[in-house]
Amino acid sequence: MKRVLFYFLSSLFLFLSGCSVPPPETHVMTYNIRLNVASDSTNAWPNRRNEVFSLIRFHNPDIIGLQEVLPDQRVDLEALNDVYLFEGSGREDGFMKGEATVIGLRKERYSVKETGHFFLSETPDIPSLGWDAAWIRPTIWIKALDKSTDKIILVVNTHLDNMGHQARINGSRQIAGFISKQSGIHSVVVTGDFNTNLESGELDSLNSAYLKPAQAKLDGPAYGPNWSFQGFGSVPIQERQLIDFIFLSEGWTVVRLGVLTDRMTEKWPSDHCPVLVELK
Repeated sequence: MKRVLFYFLSSLFLFLSGCSVPPPETHVMTYNIRLNVASDSTNAWPNRRNEVFSLIRFHNPDIIGLQEVLPDQRVDLEALNDVYLFEGSGREDGFMKGEATVIGLRKERYSVKETGHFFLSETPDIPSLGWDAAWIRPTIWIKALDKSTDKIILVVNTHLDNMGHQARINGSRQIAGFISKQSGIHSVVVTGDFNTNLESGELDSLNSAYLKPAQAKLDGPAYGPNWSFQGFGSVPIQERQLIDFIFLSEGWTVVRLGVLTDRMTEKWPSDHCPVLVELK
């Protein structure tokens, strides 16, 4: 509510002053929250969900892409529903069933104009394995109206396969192809756990003339480590990789970028660290 009041008063002041209103900054987060599985023992979801929620609330992103969200975790996320509107695509049906990719939009700033999903496979309209993938991989998308600019942003959130080399190549190509066919949008934000690094070549379809990883748009150093997956701290530091990314269309300027290592205790909130960018 405070942000809406700020936008309104700023707009009114500049209108009365005869000036144009600069668009507000946009904060985007991608975060694999790790599914709820009992075998994680002390790292299981019930023991860390409050830390995940606290981290999200503190950093307060406008747009958030979440991966590995099971139905019970989706229900828990609705605890943030006074702030966010969530749309998800589950592995089993494209909606609520199974592990899902989920997009959260700050309700005071965005409204959903259109939403949908597809599967990373040769049959994208039905739940299906793609190429050499080990798992069915759903992708969720939203065409969101930014109330502060009256422009449509296409937000895509995905989770590429952890085993299939060809699945990652073809999956990124499929996402890029989907984006290229969209019309009536002002800009694009793609979030995800890509299960590969930028140097592998598997994401070249997304790392194109039109889309770039946020790192390529940042003028200066990023905040935090050069890795995002740490396996609840079990992966040796020298073996950790940056596999969580935010890709952006032309026109975005990256003001800040960071891999967040926030912890309220000695335990990690998830086996991935979230990535946060501040955009203009």
